[in-house]
Amino acid sequence: MSRNMYAELYDFAPIAYFTFDSYGVIREVNRSCVDLLALERGVLISRPFIDFIANKDEKETFIQHLSMVLQRKVILKCTLKLTNNNGTTIYGHLQSVSVTSKNRDNHILTSIVDGTVSKQFEETLRHVRELESAIERAVIIGHGPPLHVVERFEDTQSAGEPSGQAIKSLVELEHDHILQVLKKTSWRIEGKSGAAVILGLNASTLRARMRKYGIFRV
Repeated sequence: MSRNMYAELYDFAPIAYFTFDSYGVIREVNRSCVDLLALERGVLISRPFIDFIANKDEKETFIQHLSMVLQRKVILKCTLKLTNNNGTTIYGHLQSVSVTSKNRDNHILTSIVDGTVSKQFEETLRHVRELESAIERAVIIGHGPPLHVVERFEDTQSAGEPSGQAIKSLVELEHDHILQVLKKTSWRIEGKSGAAVILGLNASTLRARMRKYGIFRV
């Protein structure tokens, strides 16, 4: 591959590529870096990358990351919370490797992928789980009427229902519901106005249920 072709691939790559010196100063960037940090190339060059790291502890993490890359000569990864020139928070996934050539020594090539969307999803999921736990705790320690767990649906009795009147099981309720819908549709199973559509079932599934429950047109 020619040097010009390599330079073009580097510059137009959809992933942000930074070249840092051993102190974390930006030496080279591609076009995706400009979009990521919302600053022109000329402003980024010779600027310390830690200026864009939001957390003080993570600034030290970045310096240690570069040091380890140079020492071990392997690809290393880390995740940092960045802030671009517009004040937007970016969760950057960094992958770095040391590079050596005639014109430079002790330099690091780092790709940065914006993982903000996946991070936001993780945060949303975490909040949902916390809410579920809070609801469960409220139910357990709440001072309202106690919850009673019944083992069988058919053994329960509706409030105000005369004692001794049998309550239908789920199977019986489904049987009656299917029969009611079939009668309403004049026993039409398929089509837009058919019973299968109303019940939210495939026609074949509905026919199987009819056979199971012994439902036949008479």
